[in-house]
Amino acid sequence: MPLEFELPDYFERPELVLASFTATVYEDLDSVVEMREALFLDRDVIGDVFDENLVAALEAIAEAWGPVADTRDSFVESLLAATPEVLSFYGLIGLELRAKIIGWEYARGRLEAALDSPNVETVGSDHLLPQPVPPVRTAGRLRRLLRAINRPAVRRVARGVERSLGAADVALGSAVKFIPHHEKLVEMKELLENLAGTFADQAEG
Repeated sequence: MPLEFELPDYFERPELVLASFTATVYEDLDSVVEMREALFLDRDVIGDVFDENLVAALEAIAEAWGPVADTRDSFVESLLAATPEVLSFYGLIGLELRAKIIGWEYARGRLEAALDSPNVETVGSDHLLPQPVPPVRTAGRLRRLLRAINRPAVRRVARGVERSLGAADVALGSAVKFIPHHEKLVEMKELLENLAGTFADQAEG
């Protein structure tokens, strides 16, 4: 007998779930770009892992992120305007959407757990990461900074960034199939994801 799941009420409006999810991904990327030095370039923490190529890559990403971040409103508005027929065709309603969103939320939750580790010290009063769906988020950009105390913490956070961003691929990949001109968000997300993974590999060495 097949398993039966009861969808939360907010999944009755899949366009709102997708809009909130996408806005959260933008804010997560804002956070990673804004905190790039604290996350990846603390000489006292990473020691011989410090790499001039990493510095150059992070600065190039920071310069490129601005124009991509500016696409946030148009992407979210396009999702809000999507018809049920289109969302259904691309697997973005009901149980399919639930699976994609909850899979992402799980990976993102592991990142939050890494940031809450006793080996990580944070400065500020806001949540390090914006809260995910539901409902559509209206909070401003993240202002909190993070400083990792030791190399294991840096590695865990970097790996968490990689996995959290990677888990967003499924829903985002479906969305960009019917909303043109937003592939640049996916590409920038993948670039940061790969960079975080490479950094985590170095920190483990």
